Amino acid sequence: MFHLHRTKLRGAAIGVCTAALVVGTGLFTLPAQAQSPQAAPAAAAMREERATAEVAEFFQKYLDAVNQVSAQTPFQVREEFLSADLDKELTVWGSEHKTDPVLRENKIPKTWSTTDGLKTETEMKVIITQRWEDGTSRDVWYQVRLSDLVIVSLSDPTPAA
Repeated sequence: MFHLHRTKLRGAAIGVCTAALVVGTGLFTLPAQAQSPQAAPAAAAMREERATAEVAEFFQKYLDAVNQVSAQTPFQVREEFLSADLDKELTVWGSEHKTDPVLRENKIPKTWSTTDGLKTETEMKVIITQRWEDGTSRDVWYQVRLSDLVIVSLSDPTPAA
């Protein structure tokens, strides 16, 4: 009797642990029609948070590369996070303006922050505000493709009309 109870208990424990692992690791997903109506907005919000986090990670890794405190070069960081077209555009922009194409300056910011900008179903704008020792600041706009979190555009703000 004791042996049978222990076997059932062990089987139940294994079943509960297996279920927790399957659900917790995302191996178990509900069919689309079974998901709640709140799932779509929640998923969109998560993509937007990830887009902002991706830009922040890119910028920090880029600064580390420029400051030579990482194993990567600025070009390697750009290759990792940016679309190939944007990387080429930045190389041209840097040559034409004789300045760092990501920082938009030839100096390293003292601090920086991110702000979420406009978004569509496919892309989101993230704004990096760079601040320097002298109190000046500069915004740079990043456009992130939400499907794969690749940065597809980097630009200066459009002047107000």
